Amino acid sequence: MDQVTANNVNPATKALGIPSLTPEKSKGYTFGFTSQPIKNIEFTIDAYKIDIEDRVGNTGRFSATDTNLPEDVRNLFIQTGTVQAKFFYNSFSTSTKGLEFTGSYKFSLPNGANAAVLVGGNFLQTELTKVNTPKGLEAYRYIIFDESEQARVTTNIPSQKVTLQGTYGKDRLNFLLRTVYFGSVTNVTQLNANFPKPDYFYQTFSPVWITDISASYKITPKIQATIGANNLFNVLGDYSIPAPGSNIIRNPGPGASQAGTNTGVQPFVRLSAKF
Repeated sequence: MDQVTANNVNPATKALGIPSLTPEKSKGYTFGFTSQPIKNIEFTIDAYKIDIEDRVGNTGRFSATDTNLPEDVRNLFIQTGTVQAKFFYNSFSTSTKGLEFTGSYKFSLPNGANAAVLVGGNFLQTELTKVNTPKGLEAYRYIIFDESEQARVTTNIPSQKVTLQGTYGKDRLNFLLRTVYFGSVTNVTQLNANFPKPDYFYQTFSPVWITDISASYKITPKIQATIGANNLFNVLGDYSIPAPGSNIIRNPGPGASQAGTNTGVQPFVRLSAKF
């Protein structure tokens, strides 16, 4: 085995001195209000704060060739053919602050159709508040909680998301057009298991707009047919770049970090029924 992720009861985990996992603890605070200042216009604003203590994450990579590791740990690596290993550990705490809003305007047209416009957004920031380094492993603090794991819960999540949506309905026909903005994200890849601090590769992915469109027709009051396309303009985002000097081979491809998919345009036909 070249690289493994060991569970919390693995002999190497115990020999290294990594404690048993404990439940994460979280506290959440929210404050918001809803208003309808004039007829057919509504908006809501919510502020929130979420604190999570002792989150479970992966450590960085420990190397079997690291002579600073205890001999019994290196022997376990060698016996199992492990070159590098990662471990689960309650390694860090975070605090997330955010603001979410939605606004809508509903109106009727002279031809009897109903239309609506919706605007929504979510803006957040996650910060690292504490790092837990096991006693006796202080020299490995940059490996116990490495920069790639920190990025996973901070910069690898879009801090801005904005939704613009319009709907139009008349008789049995309904149309929807929606576009969503996903802010930029930064991925971090650990290149090696150097002691005391590994090397990393950073890549920032540009913001993207993802647009969906659909048209529905009510065949009967209970049966509806829909045709449409998700990611109408085939937006793939920036391509992942193979990390230079890494022993991990990655083919260049769409990053898919923000929108969660890199499948491009997705046409669909759907038939739904209510019972």
